[in-house]
Amino acid sequence: MAGHTSWLWVTLRLVWRLVWRQPGLLVEHLGAHGTLLAAELALWLQAQERRLWLTLLSCLLLACGVVLAGMAAMLSAFWWLMPGRWPVEAGLSLGMPLPVLLWLLAVPLLPLLAAGLAWQAARRQASRPAFDTIGAQLAADVAAWREAVDAAGAQP
Repeated sequence: MAGHTSWLWVTLRLVWRLVWRQPGLLVEHLGAHGTLLAAELALWLQAQERRLWLTLLSCLLLACGVVLAGMAAMLSAFWWLMPGRWPVEAGLSLGMPLPVLLWLLAVPLLPLLAAGLAWQAARRQASRPAFDTIGAQLAADVAAWREAVDAAGAQP
């Protein structure tokens, strides 16, 4: 316990010296930390905003694709109700012309594909850890402070 008290005493003595003898250095260092924190926060908020917009775009495209798929299903169902459109009467295995069938498939698939791409882009936005630069800087400051305390504690 005595070693812990002496370490605390040395730390407080170094803090007092820093505040008393070099207040400008302390203010400059804290200002640099504030600037770094503000820059990290701006980057993090920008990434979160981009991720939010991509997720919203993905949801909107998904809803659009589902609505268009429902409309395509209804149109293809009504195709069979029109006179002379039954496969037996038309003599075709599909029952409807190929361009109409491709149109009914392609129109809903385009927004669904775009929704999947937007969703993947939104998931990739979270690849960078938040506040890693400020964390590394604080760890370096703590290590430097411990070295200074250990060096000051060795002196009488």
